[in-house]
Amino acid sequence: MELGGVGVVDGATVCVLTDLRSSPLAEDAHHLVVTPTEGVQGTASLTAMVAAVQAILGELTDAESSRTAGRVQQAWNDLDLMDDQP
Repeated sequence: MELGGVGVVDGATVCVLTDLRSSPLAEDAHHLVVTPTEGVQGTASLTAMVAAVQAILGELTDAESSRTAGRVQQAWNDLDLMDDQP
């Protein structure tokens, strides 16, 4: 099951941030934020994506934030999406 599907099964509102409107994750999204990743002279830039994430997190911060952050971190760990850093 993909990450978006996990959220749908749990009854969560699924928000996807991507640089591709055609991303497979968009299929399960209730909210889709598409930002460019093109940088100078063909290099990638995450500036727009980071700005979008910071804006969204600023709006979502409340008393439940740490509990929610823990659940998100657990989902990432369960899905083994990130390489472990030494």
